[in-house]
Parts: sequence; C-alpha cells; structure tokens
Amino acid sequence: MDAADRHVLDAVPVGLQVWEAVGDALTLLYANTAAAVLPADPVWLEACIAQEERTLDVPLEDSWWRARATPLGGRSIAVAAWDITEHKIAERSLRTSERLNREIISGLLEGVMVVDTSFAPMSDKLLRSIRQVAGNRPI
Repeated sequence: MDAADRHVLDAVPVGLQVWEAVGDALTLLYANTAAAVLPADPVWLEACIAQEERTLDVPLEDSWWRARATPLGGRSIAVAAWDITEHKIAERSLRTSERLNREIISGLLEGVMVVDTSFAPMSDKLLRSIRQVAGNRPI
C-alpha cells in the first residue's frame, strides 16, 4: 500500500467507522484497519435513524471491544471502538474474588469487623471499647 492509498485515520489506535442508514439498511462508508474486527450491529442502524448516542460492549472470539456511536447528522454516525479485554478480565477477576470472600465470610462462626485505619483516633477508641467488653476473651 502506498501513501496515496492510506488515510490519516488508519494510524489512530482505535477502531473508527462511519455508518449511514439508507432506507432500512446500514451502509459502511468508512472503516480504518483497527475497526475491521467489529461487526455491523442493528444498534448502529437505530442510532443512525434516531441520531442518538449508543454504547456497546462487543464480545469477539478472544477479546472485548467497547464501541460508541456519535451522531453526525442526517442519517449517519461515527463509531469509535477500543479494546477493553484487560478491563473485562479485571472485572471478572474482581467478581470471582468477591464471591470467594463472601463464601468465606458467610461460613465463619466468628464475627468479622472491618476497621478503616485512616481514622486512627476513632479506630483506637472503638478497639478499646471492644477490649473492655471482651474482658479476658481473645478478640
């Protein structure tokens, strides 16, 4: 591909597409190379016709992309999309960790207290009160 065949938007690190609603069909007017992974979606036709913003999380075979449609006027939209795979993996890991922590805590026979140590004077006061009530028992 020589310079005449390239477009400045081919170099941006996000997928870019321009769609237009022609009748009841969706027509792709432009897509840079990063956007090649994104399929056409009926939501884009709705966004073209309504001229409203839309956001989709698009699952692909081995990645996730977030795509946002922005109205351009008439019956056209621009879609910008970026890879959110790492974010989705972190979300899944967090949900798994939260589920494990809930299971562990729900199975305890003892009480659990979480203290915010950034409020040290209040934490100290609370712990002294608990120690008074507990007496010689371990806390």
